[in-house]
Amino acid sequence: MDEIEDGTARVYEIELSERRFRGLIARRGERLFGFVDRCPHAAVPLTRSATDDPIDNGLIQCCWHGARFEMESGYCVSGPCQGRSLSPWPIAVKGDRIVTA
Repeated sequence: MDEIEDGTARVYEIELSERRFRGLIARRGERLFGFVDRCPHAAVPLTRSATDDPIDNGLIQCCWHGARFEMESGYCVSGPCQGRSLSPWPIAVKGDRIVTA
């Protein structure tokens, strides 16, 4: 959890065999929220680079078309996919590590 500062998000890439998964974890206080790193508008990653922080004024923002999502729910509150949501990525904290639940 120390890798994600309060009020920010981080993208993680996981490689399993020949498949690759990009997930985004956002942090608000001691709570973490996991989402698939893919905008429902155009099915592109929310960030241009895995090192980018997509949080802007407490909302997750897609860098491509400006869609904005609630950090806690992934619900789109503005932009081209308003009313849709990011796909959840189930995560859990085990000790000092974040794991896929």
